[in-house]
Amino acid sequence: IQQNNLVASVPDDRDIYYVRKPGPFQPKYDLRPGVFAVEDQLQLNYCVNNAISGDVEHMRPAGGHVSRMFNSYVTRHIYENTSGNVGMSLRDGLRAAMHYGIPPESSLLYDPALMDIMPAPEVFAEALKTCITRYERIHVPSDYGEPTVASIAEFNLDITSAQKEGLDVLIATSIGEDALTLTGPWQ
Repeated sequence: IQQNNLVASVPDDRDIYYVRKPGPFQPKYDLRPGVFAVEDQLQLNYCVNNAISGDVEHMRPAGGHVSRMFNSYVTRHIYENTSGNVGMSLRDGLRAAMHYGIPPESSLLYDPALMDIMPAPEVFAEALKTCITRYERIHVPSDYGEPTVASIAEFNLDITSAQKEGLDVLIATSIGEDALTLTGPWQ
């Protein structure tokens, strides 16, 4: 997410907060086997959109790849009223996927030249076949003021509970140019 979009993730009345379940849960939950390969976002600031699209692909693996362009177009042009190569917030991207859906990649290919071109009406119709039905926000430690050991522990328990419950957890954070110098498996 670009630095100037971080303010869009401040909690507000639109958020439905995740409530930890009492269990019991399976002892281990590993999402990696059902995840498609990492996709290059090229020169576009589509990191949040790529995460949302990847999550939709994980939830419906038989459906194949979904368009990474559509959700970003809807979020930027309909919700945020922006254009061009800008990032977006998780909330607005998930809200777009809930209300407008996400079409298959074959309906709208990942092409930077299409960034600000409105998709055809049939793409919007195809997208409605794959809508997420709900998303919930996990309280982050700063929701309670200055992060404390206790609020960080609660945050970790919420993430663990959600994963063991079988829910996908998306996390967005701002990163700097340092990420380009990573070596080893994270590279």
